[in-house]
Amino acid sequence: MRFLTGFLAIVFTAFVPFSLAVAAETGQEAVKSLEAARDEATALADAGKPSDAVTAYEKAAKSVVASAGADSDAGQVLTRALASAEKIDDPAARAGRLAIGVQEAIVALTFKPKMEAELPEGFPKPGPVSEVIVKEYPAYRMARTAMSGQNQAFLTLFKHIEGNGIAMSAPVEMGYRRGEKAGAAPEPRTMAFLYGKPTIGAPGKQGDVDVVDVPAITVVSIGVRGSYNDERMADTSKRLDAWLEAHKDQYERAGEPRFLGYNSPFVPPWQQYGEAQVPVKRTAGAGGGAAKGEITAPAGR
Repeated sequence: MRFLTGFLAIVFTAFVPFSLAVAAETGQEAVKSLEAARDEATALADAGKPSDAVTAYEKAAKSVVASAGADSDAGQVLTRALASAEKIDDPAARAGRLAIGVQEAIVALTFKPKMEAELPEGFPKPGPVSEVIVKEYPAYRMARTAMSGQNQAFLTLFKHIEGNGIAMSAPVEMGYRRGEKAGAAPEPRTMAFLYGKPTIGAPGKQGDVDVVDVPAITVVSIGVRGSYNDERMADTSKRLDAWLEAHKDQYERAGEPRFLGYNSPFVPPWQQYGEAQVPVKRTAGAGGGAAKGEITAPAGR
């Protein structure tokens, strides 16, 4: 499944929770820490002290993993770099691997989704990368077609909006079906273009396109940085499943998974962004407050 590179080739804060503001501040401090370690390690390596450069990189990387969290985007990048470097005996090569990891982590910490088109009316802003949150979406209208092929589905939808004089919006929604076997990656089933407003057009079938109204929905969501693929979809699905298991006293699955893609291939892979989501509903007897560790992003904010 590489349809996030093929099908988008033609085109494309009012509410900030306190915890997100704290996370932003933590991210800024982490960037400063990694940049300082990079400068120090570079000087040490240039002075012929690669082992000391390794020490500088490792100290900063472990500190950021501890502060940002191992599950954060930067935390995952640094954890992989540390594990990979540990297998390298040559100090200079080891420092080189850590240097790459530190630079990738700086990119992750400074990442902001690039918006190439307007969000549909009332949609919440993109969520944080690699962090599971609960989001609320208002009712919306979309044009949907079967995923018969990445390019074919996109062209079918593009012709539909072009023929009806409807502006392109972002994100594009991909509908999935959960895998038949436990742990299997979800299977892509449909692709949909979302109308900017639910008052545009009218529901009904137009050739291979179904225009449907989607009711307001609550989802558990995780932001994804980088180009999308089957492996990443499988990984994010497992994380969402684990979150739902940990919060089963408050939320339960209420539909099939979906992916919201925000960017075209004209955006470099490391700057692309999307969200993997699962519809949810409150379990019987669950309170109205947020789950522990949960950040809720309301519709329209």
